[in-house]
Amino acid sequence: MLLAVVVTAANLDDGTAAPKLLACVTAEELPRLSVIFGDNKYHNHSLNAWLVKHRPQWSIEVQSPLPGTKCFHAVRKRWVVERTNAGNGRSRRNSKDYERITASAEAIIPISAIHLMLKRLEPADPPVTFNYRRNQNTTPSAAAA
Repeated sequence: MLLAVVVTAANLDDGTAAPKLLACVTAEELPRLSVIFGDNKYHNHSLNAWLVKHRPQWSIEVQSPLPGTKCFHAVRKRWVVERTNAGNGRSRRNSKDYERITASAEAIIPISAIHLMLKRLEPADPPVTFNYRRNQNTTPSAAAA
């Protein structure tokens, strides 16, 4: 469930763009929100100053991989964002940047999220099942040949 969507240019740092996103929601709209999880890009002094000034009841908690980790390791809470981005990326309109202006891209992302939620709520009818049946007349060695 998306709370806010902001599309920016690729050359804009996440920590720099975060105040623009966080300005879209207020503490009154989300009274239970107290911690915002982010990656290392959210170690940003201007973001921290913005939070202190505009949303003092919120804090940023940076999630990083364990020290010394060299291979992929799912980081707590961050995989949720990556899963959401991957789900939106499966939509044809979001698979590439077809939009000419950021406002139309910001409109397409919630539509994709709604579609994804509807698919989760109402699965395919009938449900898709995969049955890999072997021919009953053949032995396993004959089927492999």
